[in-house]
Amino acid sequence: MTAKVQMYPGDKIRFLTDLLRKQINLRNQIESRANIAIGFSAAILAFVSNGLIQERINASMTIITTASTLSILSGLLALKPPKFLSRKAREQSVFYHTAITKKSEADYLLQIRKICDSEEEVVRQYTLEVYNLTRHSIRFKKFFSNLSIQILVIGLIGGVIATQI
Repeated sequence: MTAKVQMYPGDKIRFLTDLLRKQINLRNQIESRANIAIGFSAAILAFVSNGLIQERINASMTIITTASTLSILSGLLALKPPKFLSRKAREQSVFYHTAITKKSEADYLLQIRKICDSEEEVVRQYTLEVYNLTRHSIRFKKFFSNLSIQILVIGLIGGVIATQI
């Protein structure tokens, strides 16, 4: 049986803010990894393509070129997953950009004031944002970012092995 923790005014909001910040930082880290994979893949593709232009086509260069191209495409999907994968959540929190852009400043301010009047509604909005961010964005970004890196590494290893054959 767990003991109930005494929470002071503002503790819930600080907790939820930290939770949201952690998810945003994770998303930024995943996007940075995808950008690095795209950069390495593009540099390798440019370097290997120079050899292909000079008509030194071989299995090794073909493998590396294909892997670099697929890695770039996967990295781009990590930065912007297709809409059919990251289906819109049933309900968007007040943090979501379309919740802001679809309203006038006065309407949005009124909505925020109403939410702030109820601690439970504040908790619900934070929870909704963290859930939507993790479930509908980070999950797919992480998958495609990891895939991009894996494709690049496997392609480079395959290219090196192909030179030895």
